[in-house]
Amino acid sequence: MDILVVEGNTREIIEGVSNSGVKTASQCYIEALKLHAPEANYEIYVPYAEELSTKIKPLNTYDAYALTGSGVSWTANSEEAEPYLKKIEIILKTGKPVIGSCWGMQTVAVLLGGKSEPNAKGTEIGLAEDIILNENGRNHWLFEGMPDQFSSPCIHRDHVTELPEYFTLLAGNEVSPVQAIVYEGDENIDYCGVQYHPEFTLKYIQDIINVRDIVFDAPDMIASFPQVPPKEVESAKMRTQIFGNWMAHVIAKASDKIAAQ
Repeated sequence: MDILVVEGNTREIIEGVSNSGVKTASQCYIEALKLHAPEANYEIYVPYAEELSTKIKPLNTYDAYALTGSGVSWTANSEEAEPYLKKIEIILKTGKPVIGSCWGMQTVAVLLGGKSEPNAKGTEIGLAEDIILNENGRNHWLFEGMPDQFSSPCIHRDHVTELPEYFTLLAGNEVSPVQAIVYEGDENIDYCGVQYHPEFTLKYIQDIINVRDIVFDAPDMIASFPQVPPKEVESAKMRTQIFGNWMAHVIAKASDKIAAQ
């Protein structure tokens, strides 16, 4: 099983965190996925700096794809996002499973006709609290075995403000009404995404704050860093459960394809 993790950051951001001894977004994603599928082969692709990639196969030949978050200053609707959007369009058209977090959700929504904008309420950072599954979310395989209400690490200024056609809302909270979505159209697209970051720990977000000199207690920040995080955040397996559910979907889809041949 070959999984391609698509890094949403630029060379400047990647080198900035790496030189400070902090993991990149793609490294965090791979660690989270490995908790549930250690036997898979993981490679990294960086659309904004392709020379930093570890990708060794053609972009459209992997079994599944994971789209990381990003710390870029522009929104998914901006011209600067175009190089990234062109690459993920190729990925989506493969029809293979794709999952995304934060930027990895905003960009897909924009690419398929939706909108992503800065949140008028401010930047949600630390914990995204009280994420609530709606009926669609409670009945979707992505959240199988998970509680109807939970918290998860997050760091985002932008959020999806308009869903494209064929997307179903699965979860939201008071800060960002769109916290989880899935594509359910007739086209050959297999995508689900979340606004929060199950691949991150709270400690990692604090490291990013320090490296990037983010003023998390500024008036436009909606910050939550509890001394005693909820159990679904402290437990790595619980925090990343959607990745376990997604990998089960990836494996089942690959098995069905083999059986049909």
